Amino acid sequence: MKRSSSIIFAFLGLSILGQHTFAQITPSEAQTRLSEAAQKKIFNGQINREALLNNDSNDLIVEFNTDISPHQVVNRDVRAKLSTGKSLFSKSYSEADGIQILRDYNGLPYKFYRINNRNSLVKLLNDPRVKAVYPNRRANAQNINHLSLIGQPTVTTAGYGGQGTTVVVLDTGVDYRHADFGDCISPGVPSTCKVSHAFDVSSEDSRFDDDGHGTNVSAIVAQVAPEAKIASLDVFTRQPDGSNKTYWSDVIAGINWTVNNAQKLNIKSVNMSIADTTEHTGDCSLTGQDGNVFATPIQTLRGSGVIPVASSGNKGFSNGVAVPSCVSGVVAVGAVYDTDTQGIRYAGSSSFLKCNDEDTSPDHVTCFSNMGRVVQLLAPGAVMTAGGYTYSGTSQASPHVAASIAILRATNSRFSHETIEQTIVRLQNTGKSVYDSRSGLTIPRIDIKAAMNIS
Repeated sequence: MKRSSSIIFAFLGLSILGQHTFAQITPSEAQTRLSEAAQKKIFNGQINREALLNNDSNDLIVEFNTDISPHQVVNRDVRAKLSTGKSLFSKSYSEADGIQILRDYNGLPYKFYRINNRNSLVKLLNDPRVKAVYPNRRANAQNINHLSLIGQPTVTTAGYGGQGTTVVVLDTGVDYRHADFGDCISPGVPSTCKVSHAFDVSSEDSRFDDDGHGTNVSAIVAQVAPEAKIASLDVFTRQPDGSNKTYWSDVIAGINWTVNNAQKLNIKSVNMSIADTTEHTGDCSLTGQDGNVFATPIQTLRGSGVIPVASSGNKGFSNGVAVPSCVSGVVAVGAVYDTDTQGIRYAGSSSFLKCNDEDTSPDHVTCFSNMGRVVQLLAPGAVMTAGGYTYSGTSQASPHVAASIAILRATNSRFSHETIEQTIVRLQNTGKSVYDSRSGLTIPRIDIKAAMNIS
């Protein structure tokens, strides 16, 4: 069976719409039946039309037209309205053959389908209720002086540690048994355990954490905001070659869980130490751009009071960042050193630039960090030891920002009343200005002590 290489397959609560069987039409017949609007959806989704129509099976993330604003809080009424609309859509496909629902996102106007019949594919693409279709692309995980550099010890001594907030971490999982998270027996047990939730959003693998990346990232959150709770959602899948990859359908599922629980758990930020290898100099969430699939989910996060934070990527671009950090509404974070290691060499990989840094002085931008005008903040991200693992990457920089947001927006903070944009601007205006010679830009490195206005 032919299947597009950019499409992922994952059996998650499989169901089938319709039981009738129709003969397959040919790819050329399918082409002639596509409306102009359908062809535009394929083009805007950056999907290879020839491959789409020739494949015997396609996995597509489908976004529906809705009058629900992504800027409003996702509550019971919103979920009910979304459910009604999706149910009506499904009923109109009761005679359709070969459409499987791989996943529903009950807080977003999205569904994830596997379509095994060209008649059904054409019908869905022509349907005016379908706003957009997206391929299910995949991305990589982006792999203590850092606390002093950002002024964190003074902040916690003053009694500010993110009390009453939750930070969501979308990553490879978490080994909550490590001492950085408290004496955890299981998530939330005992009450002093800093990890309140830990579960697989991608396929269940019965592992705490495949490679320690998520544990390291979550532990950085715990170190910076020791009073905040951490909800760790494993959105990665172990590949045959031993690497970990995440698929956009799983990341969106993590966002869906976040917006559904934002009010209940007082979620203030979500950290995505995730990046593909694309390079974007500006907003990539516009129609036809790589990050368009995230436009609605990100705005829904912000509408729910949650600030999305993402690593800029590790390809060493001087004027571009990866998806999802390039999406409008996401805080893109680059990496700096927190202590002088007297030079360091990075071996590199398909998602990490092979490079050398002779200058590793504090606040020097790392050679691997993606930079550009999209990057809003810098934070420590080289040789970060936390949770029993040591990693370098913009992955390690972004949780510093996510945790700092939790501190600023906690109920005991004098700045908890500020809007999302005011919180971001506060971190920018109070950060230390750092000049990056590669990009020629000066970008603020976070200083949570200054942001909290503590002398």
